[in-house]
Amino acid sequence: MKKYKYIAGIVLGMVAVVLCSCNDLLDGKDNPYEGTTRELTVRLVYPEGHPDREGGSARVTLEDVDRGTVYTASAGNDDMARFEVAFGIYRVSARDRVSEQDAVIYFNGARDQMIVSAASDLSQPVNIPLVASKTSQIVIKEVYCGGCKKDPLEGTYQSDKYVILYNNSEKVAYLDNICFGTVDPYNAYGTNVWLIADPETGEKSFRDYVPLVECVWGFPGGGTDYPLEPGGQAVMCINGAIDHTLQYPLSVDLNRADCFVCYDNTYYTNTTYHPTPGDKVRTDRYMQVLRKTGTAKAYTISVDSPTTLFFKVPAEAGTAREYMNDAANEVLKPGYPGTRCIKVPNEWIMDGMEVFSGSSTGNAKRLAPAIDAGYVTLTENFLGRTLYRNVDAEATLAIEGNPVVYGYAYGNDPSGIDAEATLKAGGRVVYQDTNNSTDDFEVMDQPMIRRNGEKVPAW
Repeated sequence: MKKYKYIAGIVLGMVAVVLCSCNDLLDGKDNPYEGTTRELTVRLVYPEGHPDREGGSARVTLEDVDRGTVYTASAGNDDMARFEVAFGIYRVSARDRVSEQDAVIYFNGARDQMIVSAASDLSQPVNIPLVASKTSQIVIKEVYCGGCKKDPLEGTYQSDKYVILYNNSEKVAYLDNICFGTVDPYNAYGTNVWLIADPETGEKSFRDYVPLVECVWGFPGGGTDYPLEPGGQAVMCINGAIDHTLQYPLSVDLNRADCFVCYDNTYYTNTTYHPTPGDKVRTDRYMQVLRKTGTAKAYTISVDSPTTLFFKVPAEAGTAREYMNDAANEVLKPGYPGTRCIKVPNEWIMDGMEVFSGSSTGNAKRLAPAIDAGYVTLTENFLGRTLYRNVDAEATLAIEGNPVVYGYAYGNDPSGIDAEATLKAGGRVVYQDTNNSTDDFEVMDQPMIRRNGEKVPAW
């Protein structure tokens, strides 16, 4: 997402609550849980100079990471949201929006691993710093990473991952020189050694860059070779750009003229993940290895909890290849001197998305709220499910003469608009882009490519 303002990362800390001693459940009081809950106040801290807004418009959510309980409240005119919660470990997220001329400004903030216990004091509200951002021109429309079953054979399959990019604006966009990578750690439940601890308070914060692991890929082109018209989209195959359904019928056909593919058999020789692209895939759509820092023979992203992000190196920093190969932009993973990563400043990121694993309670954020204030949960793997962006109903319906199709039955998009059917009918869809994947994405029961049974509109 293109940044309106960048406020240095999210603070991750522990907040403890002093709770009253538990009452005897037989003492006759009306509330048998009295003594096991306590009021918790969250204060939203807006960036300086933010646009005028109406008080009470912000929404704050607390999620118990162990029990899955979710509490939601609106912040009042004092920017405070008040809860009564049980002991537990919580994720806190906040969201607000305000219109400014022809744009919508979104405010997002989050705090992870907030502990509510009987062992500490809560004398002040919990502060949640917010970051502000505008919507992006190019957004991630879909991420298919979870694989499928090998039916009628035994086993599971995951060498068919892809991402779809979409021009969400009213102007022509260009894919030329956009870069792609994934953030360390690969999995949301992996140990995140990149957080910085305050020496006095122990509170942790994100760095002002993301560490890209293993490889950074770049779209080809000289600047205007690969245009995306408004409502146009492009498929990027992370693994094989082939017809996977020939061997595994529940997979997807990625042998298509509109595909780009992460393919370079000089660096990645594992043909299970990187087979020779199909006959319909043009060689000028092969993604470029801008810098490989790892030793793997196959490039992949997490099957259950990846981070997916796209960015562009500004002209003043040189070309993307020059930046990636400058030793000053490489960093060793703390505690893992054999792992090298490329530093990419947060403000360069065009769009990023974080996925949590539905089979783990140990998920933790890897992307700062300036990139993605939330996450989308991939509930189960190897069932052919995909992560799909919700429709912005207000913006889509505002397009004059737009043939919008309703009756969406593939997921839980609150708009009820069938985006793919609308596109097939010649309409244009504006997808929701609030910089918070919890709100922006859903789990769709099958990949868009498989559902359509058609090619994405060709170039």
